[in-house]
Amino acid sequence: MSKTNVGSIISLGCIRGMLDENESSRPKNPVLQLVRVNPGVGEQGGSRYKIGLSDGFELIQGIIPEHLIKTVCNGKKLDRGMIIKLTNYNLSNSIPLQASKNTSKYLVILGFELVKDVPLELYGHGHLSDDTERSRTGISRPNPIQPQQPPQPPQLRPPVPSNFGINSSHNNNITPQRSSNKNSDEGICSIDNISPYHNKWKLKAMVVQKSDLKTWTNSRGSGKLFNVTLMDDTGEIRATAFNQQADEYMNLLELNKVYYISKGKVNIAKKQFSNVQNDYEITIEAGTIIEPANNSVMPIKIKINPVKISDLVNYEKDNTVDVVAAIKEISETTQVMTKNQKMIDKRDLIIVDESEFEVRLTTWGQQVNELRHIDIGTIIVCKNTRVSDFQGRSLSMYGTSKLLIDPNIPETNSIRKWVANGGLKIETKLFSGSSYSTGSINSPEKTMSQIINENIGNNEKAEYFVTRGTVVFIKKENMYYAACPNEGCNKKVIEDGENSYRCEKCSRSYDHVEYRYIFGMNISDHTDSMWFQCFNDTGNTIIGKNANELNSMKENEELAFENWIDSRYFKTYIFKCRAKMETYKERNIIKYQVMEAIPINFVEHGKTLLDNIKELEGL
Repeated sequence: MSKTNVGSIISLGCIRGMLDENESSRPKNPVLQLVRVNPGVGEQGGSRYKIGLSDGFELIQGIIPEHLIKTVCNGKKLDRGMIIKLTNYNLSNSIPLQASKNTSKYLVILGFELVKDVPLELYGHGHLSDDTERSRTGISRPNPIQPQQPPQPPQLRPPVPSNFGINSSHNNNITPQRSSNKNSDEGICSIDNISPYHNKWKLKAMVVQKSDLKTWTNSRGSGKLFNVTLMDDTGEIRATAFNQQADEYMNLLELNKVYYISKGKVNIAKKQFSNVQNDYEITIEAGTIIEPANNSVMPIKIKINPVKISDLVNYEKDNTVDVVAAIKEISETTQVMTKNQKMIDKRDLIIVDESEFEVRLTTWGQQVNELRHIDIGTIIVCKNTRVSDFQGRSLSMYGTSKLLIDPNIPETNSIRKWVANGGLKIETKLFSGSSYSTGSINSPEKTMSQIINENIGNNEKAEYFVTRGTVVFIKKENMYYAACPNEGCNKKVIEDGENSYRCEKCSRSYDHVEYRYIFGMNISDHTDSMWFQCFNDTGNTIIGKNANELNSMKENEELAFENWIDSRYFKTYIFKCRAKMETYKERNIIKYQVMEAIPINFVEHGKTLLDNIKELEGL
């Protein structure tokens, strides 16, 4: 190893400060020496390194994701004796064993730099062997240093014996375990205490979300998986089963049922695949034990922000909301074809709440199975359900949505009373077929030049705005397409014979089609002009005829078609718009879509402008 004065490089004694509960008081960019580097066994690309760090006086353990090492080290191996600077780190607790109340701290390293990329002699490491170093976990504390003693290179203290185990790998040939012992709540670990540095935990949690069984194929092979979201009264965590374990546990784990779970592997969460609020996730392995907690009542902690059904008009298409509602109607289960050519169960519910509005809620896959025994009047909580503008407003569950059936949480108290007092007998209101009402236009109003200069839409998420403009040109070519006539499908059909059209989504053929608009138009105001895309609902408003009527006109009298389109120019509207960055032919472009076109009521619009002028005069 290279001879260098390590003590002049590292931040001597900084670990004590790094343990401060007040994050702002912790040392910034501490420089430490690596005394242990052990690759961890990761699942599905979730590998990370377990490391030991020294400040010359004390040791602390930590973890670094493998992808971060590859990025920083540029292919170079991270080795014992190197010196690194921590540019971003968090402090976390490992959980106590049932027999002990002690806790240990470790670092989760999110950013670092190499200060010395060659192994150096371990500073103050005169008497610890490699075996001793590898066996330690937690932090070792030094005895007080007597000021009378002459200064000398510090010696690291012998490691403190630890009760905290490290996750061990399991033999893939082990049969999934079922405990013969009677279930009990003794020694239960809460979800908020789950840690990658402990395998002797036992959860009692409710399944609040369950995915369908999915298959995957890549260069390393193929496989299958499914995942569930588990919840208790302290939080939530995701658990995933692969291949043999996916087959084993797919039918065992059911929505809204409570289970005891132990001996799973805890990894750092892959946030790009999940929105579960936890830094860790569980992999269900061959040695994992899962047992139903029969007839057990499970208090859960779910953070929801309920929206009244009547207020859904204030949310844009594809927004996600939380809804607490009662079931008013239940449709029959049907099957639809997915994009991957798989059949999936679908079931629609009509749900209502105290706002006396009703809305259609569509459930899919596993959620359909869990609804097979529910009754009219059942209280449900839909978390992260997606808003659609179908039939004015509708809701749809999707991959990360959570459906809780009759949960015992405070947010359901109000609607329970409403149902008990005859709320389901009240005649409820429906949303209008228009995507947006004039009263829902509450996005900022922009001129064309402002839209361009402010680069609206140049973000990962869609942005919404309102603009006043005049239609100056409409692209007449391919203004509409032949769509499936099945209500709510709208997918493009292919001609498979004379007067026969096939929809791959519905897996059916029809003797007729419904034409739907999709065209581009140029809109101008006093500052600039821009191109916008228009779909069926707004197309009906702009064109003044539906697409079936326009297609008939074009086929029978081309000149009448041309004249009709020309007559739609130079009409002014208030446009509700959406801007979103998309990739087209390996180029990023911003696409602008008209969500709604509202003809201007010039009297009312003039009054609004006068009010705005008076407001400005009062400034």
